[in-house]
Amino acid sequence: MGNILSCFKGNQIVTLLARVLMSKLGMNFSLDEWNNARLEGDVQTHLENAKTLGTDLSKASKSSISNLDKAVFICINTYVSEQITLGVGPMNDGINVAEAMAAKKWPIFFLHNPTQAQYLEWLDVFLANTKSELITYYTGHGTQVDGGDGQENDSKNEAYVFENGSQVECTPDDTLQKHLVQYKTNANLKVILLSDCCHSGTIWDLNKSDSPQNCISISAAQDKQTAKQTQVESKEQGIFTYYLMKFLEQNPTATPNWLGEQMLPYLTKFQQNFTVQTSTQSLLDSSLL
Repeated sequence: MGNILSCFKGNQIVTLLARVLMSKLGMNFSLDEWNNARLEGDVQTHLENAKTLGTDLSKASKSSISNLDKAVFICINTYVSEQITLGVGPMNDGINVAEAMAAKKWPIFFLHNPTQAQYLEWLDVFLANTKSELITYYTGHGTQVDGGDGQENDSKNEAYVFENGSQVECTPDDTLQKHLVQYKTNANLKVILLSDCCHSGTIWDLNKSDSPQNCISISAAQDKQTAKQTQVESKEQGIFTYYLMKFLEQNPTATPNWLGEQMLPYLTKFQQNFTVQTSTQSLLDSSLL
């Protein structure tokens, strides 16, 4: 029993240290300072921490999600395969979002390393069962795949990246947009789509004429931009998420346009960008939350 308690307390200390180091970064820091703050902790320990902040959907039934007023749906992809693993970085991204939004009394739900099918199934559940505001947040790999529908400037689709056993699954923007069209049937529901990955600029294809109204996508990179996660354990991992949560904490009524103006000077220092796409232009000058 003593060994078990010692292990548990040790994990608590590691998690606490990682979060303290992150909180002390402030607004101006170097890449080395950023990287050092994120090296503390490990995926499993932070996963247990995430469970104290929200509902682990791998343990939940879809029937338990109904008539939500607000919700935050977080997808954290750290990956298992050595070829594509991102280490603890995305877990820290997800916890940053969970902590910030839990402090605002939003219900938190998360998936860790889901398959493509699992992610899309839960996305549909939240689109269909949230009444007022839904935030979806994705952190992990992003990529481009062939097969653009003619609306892409480079004839490629942007895609989220998932693992299914030994297989890598890419979920293109066309697929994501179709799920929005099919399952966001409540015109009053505001959907905020946050992506911290490569090639995420137009990853929800909200410029398509059939995209549902009242949706806005904010992401870390333009489609052609090589963002933080092109290399394993890239030092810039999660910087977009960090600044987004910081500025929303400072200004709870921040608009997307205001956030872009405030964040861009910080992001450009790390070769990051701030990209917004919306199906309803008035959202750009309305409070994001």
